[in-house]
Amino acid sequence: NIFIMQVRGPVDMFNSAFGHYADVWAAWAEGIINITVTLATAPFLGICGILLGKIVSLLAIVVIWKPIYLYRDGFKLPLWQYWRNLLPYYLCFAASFAFGLLINKYLPLDAYANFTIWIAKAVICCIAYGVIYFAILILFSKGARDFKNRLVATVAKSRKR
Repeated sequence: NIFIMQVRGPVDMFNSAFGHYADVWAAWAEGIINITVTLATAPFLGICGILLGKIVSLLAIVVIWKPIYLYRDGFKLPLWQYWRNLLPYYLCFAASFAFGLLINKYLPLDAYANFTIWIAKAVICCIAYGVIYFAILILFSKGARDFKNRLVATVAKSRKR
């Protein structure tokens, strides 16, 4: 959800800059999709069904529709240019998410035992996911490599003082 919300920002800003306000139906569609999926899955999946409703609605409207609207009516460019640039980031996210699920599955802590163990497992999984995601981004994203190099240069400069 956080990843989708981060990706949403630039697309929404460009749509606003172009004065794209004709898709007022998108907010309604997002809400209807969210409620429909939530009502269909929550009885079976519990809170996961509620989260699934939110994620499915965001995927449908924010990830799929909003870029179509921006590139078709704003930039007047083929949509593949958007996906060509963004797809590697989605793949990096998916790979790190898969690794995170594996870590969670095989970490020998019973999160149901007590709240302290649940917190410990959550912290370990979040840190492991973050490290894996950052490492994958360093491997496949020039922007992440530039960030790492600036970070290293800043630390080196501060140590010289």
